[in-house]
Amino acid sequence: MQKPNIKIGEVNFANHLHEFARFYDKHKSLCDEITGMQKRVWYENGEEKTMKITKTNFLYAIKKLSSFVIDNIHYIVDKEMRKDILKQVNELEQKYIEDEIYQEYIKKEKILTTKEKINFNVLYFNYIIKCFTLSSKLVDLLQNSIMISTSEIKKTVDFYDLKQLYENLAKYRDEVSNDISNFSFKYIFKHFKKILGYYYTYKIMIPPQKIIEINMLIQKLFSYIMNEEIINYVILANNNTLNQNDLKKIKQEGKFVKNVLMQIYKMVNESLSEKRILPKVEKDVLIDKTLI
Repeated sequence: MQKPNIKIGEVNFANHLHEFARFYDKHKSLCDEITGMQKRVWYENGEEKTMKITKTNFLYAIKKLSSFVIDNIHYIVDKEMRKDILKQVNELEQKYIEDEIYQEYIKKEKILTTKEKINFNVLYFNYIIKCFTLSSKLVDLLQNSIMISTSEIKKTVDFYDLKQLYENLAKYRDEVSNDISNFSFKYIFKHFKKILGYYYTYKIMIPPQKIIEINMLIQKLFSYIMNEEIINYVILANNNTLNQNDLKKIKQEGKFVKNVLMQIYKMVNESLSEKRILPKVEKDVLIDKTLI
């Protein structure tokens, strides 16, 4: 006899826990792999391969994004949306390949002037943001299927498991909070990439007004660290050639950057708390009851 809710042609027993765990693992690691904060791992002929994505081999970041999209495209019900996001990923890859200025910077990386290094970094971070934006768009489209969603979104799957999402969120928060607490001026770009990855991973759960505020902080920080003076300090710090005045200066500058990183992190976590993904803190509402 056919079991209830099981149609002819379907298996009698299905265990989808592994699929959800797999998705949330890839979801957590995607942004960090794109920025090179975490090595990309894959298997070839039964052998494990690893690679760190950098600005000189960023094509692999776009291919990583493409792989994530292809792997989950079948969970998007709307066919036009499927076509659209695939088209955008392919266009991004083509744009990168045909970007003559970027490719020239790759060839000249070791002999770039400070001005050229700044321009190279600006282009690189713009490509990172484009990848993050597309990944966030895909995840947004997956809210009615495999991705976590709020109560007003109707699911198109009959079962979902969020255990791995919460476990990965806990790990990610440990990573980001430790990264900020161990802030070092010489690794300013790594710190910036880490907070960007965290923000875009959970962006779909952040209210529109808070997204505007966070984006303003990110733009402010981006403009700040792309300043020629700051770039020179980073170069000196990495070459261990800072004098006492330089050390005093970067100590002050570092406090500002660290505070902005903390503010972005706090705002993301507040949003997750508001959605009850993190424990929700009930705020006291002070009401004047003297006239009641």
